[in-house]
Amino acid sequence: MNDSENALDWISYAYEDFRSASFLFKELYPRPLEIICYHCQQAVEKALKAFLIAKGKSIQKTHDLTFLSQQCEEINPSFANYLDICEVLTPLVVRARYPSKTEISEAEAENALKGAAEIYDFVLAQCQEHTEEEPAECAENAE
Repeated sequence: MNDSENALDWISYAYEDFRSASFLFKELYPRPLEIICYHCQQAVEKALKAFLIAKGKSIQKTHDLTFLSQQCEEINPSFANYLDICEVLTPLVVRARYPSKTEISEAEAENALKGAAEIYDFVLAQCQEHTEEEPAECAENAE
């Protein structure tokens, strides 16, 4: 198994993206909302890919969280509960990566953080049997 196929590595990177977004939201003013949303999208993308890897699936190079969530839903129908969050987060990565006239509000960034924590924690619970260590839960660090 190479590094890109290790679910624990992916879930750990997802957590670091979430942690970065959370820190930026709590500690910086003015808040870098685009960067916060970018890290939230990345956290969810990596968490979903970790789930797919943990379940023995190959992952595609994509930033489309809706697509990834649908792949996860084929394995576990409960992922349908997170489709709305994925649909909101997917376009944020593009809005955050490049200068744009579309602004991201603080409410959008806060919702992105909450959604990312919810999906990460759900994926973490689903992947526990595939991890030797216990990565931190986002919910405990989101407050």
